[in-house]
Amino acid sequence: MHNNHVLLTLLNVLRLTARDFKIGVRSCAVTLTCRCTFAPRSLFSRNPFPKLHIATTLPIHINMLTTNNPSNTTSSDTVPSQPPSAKDKNLDQTTPVGKKLDDLYKLIEGIKFCMFTTRRPDGKLVSRAMATQARVAGSDLWFVANNLTHKFDDLSFDPNVNLGYMKDSSKEWISVSGTAMVVNDREIIRKLWTPDLKAWFGDLNDNVHDGGPEDPRISVIFVQANTVHYAIQDRSTPVVMWEMAKGMFTGEIPKVQVIRELDEGDLEAARRVDK
Repeated sequence: MHNNHVLLTLLNVLRLTARDFKIGVRSCAVTLTCRCTFAPRSLFSRNPFPKLHIATTLPIHINMLTTNNPSNTTSSDTVPSQPPSAKDKNLDQTTPVGKKLDDLYKLIEGIKFCMFTTRRPDGKLVSRAMATQARVAGSDLWFVANNLTHKFDDLSFDPNVNLGYMKDSSKEWISVSGTAMVVNDREIIRKLWTPDLKAWFGDLNDNVHDGGPEDPRISVIFVQANTVHYAIQDRSTPVVMWEMAKGMFTGEIPKVQVIRELDEGDLEAARRVDK
């Protein structure tokens, strides 16, 4: 609160100075030294975790316009410049494609389930949780599924899908946009089949529909990735908390993770290398 009063007082003084001397004050830079204390409390204990004290000097840039100087007035039709988005602030445009792919593969392997989104014949989107059965070159992915479910109707209508992965512990995520293809090749199904899949199909006790690799209800869905967006965490929790606090104080968008993108060309090159 004290810092807010200081800023307001300084702002009023500068405005009065600009009015009394008929000068246009466009902006000024103010440097504040602040001390932030973070004391998150445990959900399972009455005692707080040890407090984290961070002291820093922050440059605060204050923009002002006065009406006494015509050169400082702006038209009501002027569109203010837009600040960079959170994606722009966190986007990584320097890491080589090979490193991006390596980090992506590690991240996918650490997340078992994704939200598999399809478009229904009525145009509505629908998502369901599905386990990734295997990953192949270029972030292409395989899923085992029951071909009697509605998702196969969706894929017949529109093969374009999105796969959303989220690692809650680190807030890392992946978004894969791709094209799905239904595969009924028994050799491929046998390679991808695992015993735990039987639980999801059940045994109809007819020696055919038993949830095994020869069960005709089992198909695999192959998703060829077209584009990939993902975020990895490259900084500690205290640093992220500080960035958030600084953003609230200064209005500057915080840098809290690394966002990376892979386009069709990147993924196609990866497929050629992995063959």
